[in-house]
Amino acid sequence: MTKPITYYLHLSEITARELETLSIQEKLALAKGLIELSQEEVRNREKR
Repeated sequence: MTKPITYYLHLSEITARELETLSIQEKLALAKGLIELSQEEVRNREKR
């Protein structure tokens, strides 16, 4: 059973060893989630 992507979005909780064990699909989901978070952060800054 894979961990939900929200687990990996807490970067303080992910270790290099865990990152190595992720499947390609999990790595892509992590990257997509981080991109979405970054875009949201940019939008929030633009609103200020």
